[in-house]
Amino acid sequence: MLLLLIPMAGCDAGGGNGIGQKHGSHNGHDYVDLGLSVKWATCNIGAERPEESGFSVAWGETSAKKNYDWSTYSFGDYDRQTRYCAADGKTALDGADDVAAVLWGGEWRMPTYAEQRELVNECYWVFTDSYLDSGARGWIVYKAKTPEDRGRKKYRQREDPEQRPNARRHGGEGTSRDEMYSVANDPHIFLPSVGLCSGTSRREVGAEGYYWSSSLFENHAGDAWFLYFNPSKVGMVSNLRYFGKCVRAVCR
Repeated sequence: MLLLLIPMAGCDAGGGNGIGQKHGSHNGHDYVDLGLSVKWATCNIGAERPEESGFSVAWGETSAKKNYDWSTYSFGDYDRQTRYCAADGKTALDGADDVAAVLWGGEWRMPTYAEQRELVNECYWVFTDSYLDSGARGWIVYKAKTPEDRGRKKYRQREDPEQRPNARRHGGEGTSRDEMYSVANDPHIFLPSVGLCSGTSRREVGAEGYYWSSSLFENHAGDAWFLYFNPSKVGMVSNLRYFGKCVRAVCR
């Protein structure tokens, strides 16, 4: 079942007790500064807490719906797009078609391909089976503490091959990376594995995460870029624009 409610209150990241490491709020919604070119919201569009899925939208649409298919998509189909295509030359969403800009206002917007890639390459990622004992699976994305940690991924039950740290370089002998990073104390966001919507169903819930960017896949206008992950992979992928995916907003 799709979540159609759109709460307009700011995300509760638990800033009062340190959890979520809220750094500030903009236009009623909380953000975290991960030391990147933009600040990242603490929860998804349509969610009230970091572990909640929020709602999904097709690329360029600004509300949830019951059926995600080319037949219900606002801007044509795979081979005949009516917007964001060769006819208009646009490769990034206008503000009127950006769900974050429309619903949250102010300087909030969807992240670009480059900003999502920056998140992948410049932060330290840790997979968890239960964020804060909530039962939500996904990735904790920390502000990297050392240059060596930028882009490092701690996959489920293992670390990235060929990226094993030298303990002496990171706090002294006997100091593990797990001890260096703490949900309670360190700046981070949590991206839940909320799956995607196709047709009238949501699939891959708890197994995979799909987060739209605002950037068109320039090799084919029927596709757009998004951040994809599972317990053993994180990266940028392009896919059909009609799929319903979550959005994690950014601001300056």
